[in-house]
Amino acid sequence: MWADRIGGLAALLFFVGLGGRAVAAESTRTPICERPAAGSAATPAPSLYSQKGVLTAYLDYVSSTDAAGRTLYCFVTREGLESPTLRVKPGDTLVIFLTNRLPPPAAGADAAMGMSVGSDVRGDPPMNAASVNMHFHGTNTSPTCHSDEVIHTVVNPGQTFRYELKFPPSEPPGLYWYHPHIHGLA
Repeated sequence: MWADRIGGLAALLFFVGLGGRAVAAESTRTPICERPAAGSAATPAPSLYSQKGVLTAYLDYVSSTDAAGRTLYCFVTREGLESPTLRVKPGDTLVIFLTNRLPPPAAGADAAMGMSVGSDVRGDPPMNAASVNMHFHGTNTSPTCHSDEVIHTVVNPGQTFRYELKFPPSEPPGLYWYHPHIHGLA
């Protein structure tokens, strides 16, 4: 299950060095978190672009079940765009409001997983099987709370957490990626 959760989201990407226009699109994809059929060509992810040095994205973390009974996870915007590519430039700020839309875990599921967190957790402990946070690979951003901090940040079902990543002007253009990264689960 966790391999599908991470593997399905590993393709979530964002670029530094590209941008400058807004995107206004509607999603026609249903169901959510749909995966392409084996051997088929995958379509490019929709893109969101920074404007005037800021990209603000509202992402819901959601799940669905496919025809094979697998639980699939993904990020979806308010407009229904699934797993968007986030395009920012060096010196830009990326603001993400992440809302965990997963259902709460069944009673007793937490104890069975043996998860615990310290007293310095950001969010609402305890961490559980439906908790999430975000990690940003390869960026020169702060590893502190509300940026790229994955050890103590917990976003439980129904909660929204604000991320703010400030990219230095010297950030090299490139391909970076984001994904859920709750320690103990990812």
